[in-house]
Amino acid sequence: MSAIPLFDAPNEHALPNGSTVIECEQHSGEWFTARMGIPTASRFNAIITSKGDPCKAAARRTYIEDLATERITRVVTEHHVTAAMARGTALEPRARAWYEFDRDTDVETVGFVRSADRLCGASPDGLVGSDGGIEIKCPLKRAFVRIALADKFPSEHVQQVQGCLWVTGRAWWDLVVYSDDAGLDHRPLVYRVEPDPVIHAALDDLVPAFCAEVDATAAKLMAALYGETAK
Repeated sequence: MSAIPLFDAPNEHALPNGSTVIECEQHSGEWFTARMGIPTASRFNAIITSKGDPCKAAARRTYIEDLATERITRVVTEHHVTAAMARGTALEPRARAWYEFDRDTDVETVGFVRSADRLCGASPDGLVGSDGGIEIKCPLKRAFVRIALADKFPSEHVQQVQGCLWVTGRAWWDLVVYSDDAGLDHRPLVYRVEPDPVIHAALDDLVPAFCAEVDATAAKLMAALYGETAK
């Protein structure tokens, strides 16, 4: 089973680092197809820790099995959408509009960015100019307050944001933490980060190794189910 994605997308254009922007609406059928069977930045926490070490959690093996299954079945693994996740999706356009107004800039919405080697990808919440990007989080009130009190980049989002930087080759990324809860909606939090050389060096090694494990698992699953080698 090759690590190259199963399907090519008709609407693509390249970024300067060689990665490819696939023009589609996120959560559409084309978007699911573009990311099918390959690891994405939103799940890099199953590959690498926030410190740049290999992830050893059970979630790593589960993710490998899910991606291997997608490659064989051509069916996207279903994940439960919580109320908090649905709320975040609904608020994302408002948060993006606030950011554009506050920073006096335009945000380009994109569907999926596939890495230059086609092994993985990312779904940015927006690209800013030629150098930046944004990730939007809309946590519930208690989580928003906790992030505000800590007054630093939340460690739980390190892998995703650094993954977006790594895939796109951008120079910076803003994490926008937005809330519409009473009394909190007037002051979203913005944390700017630049590429972390330690994490990026680790991703250079860990992502290809992870994809090789997905390849091997897909081949083993194909043999177990059908007595065939995955193609």
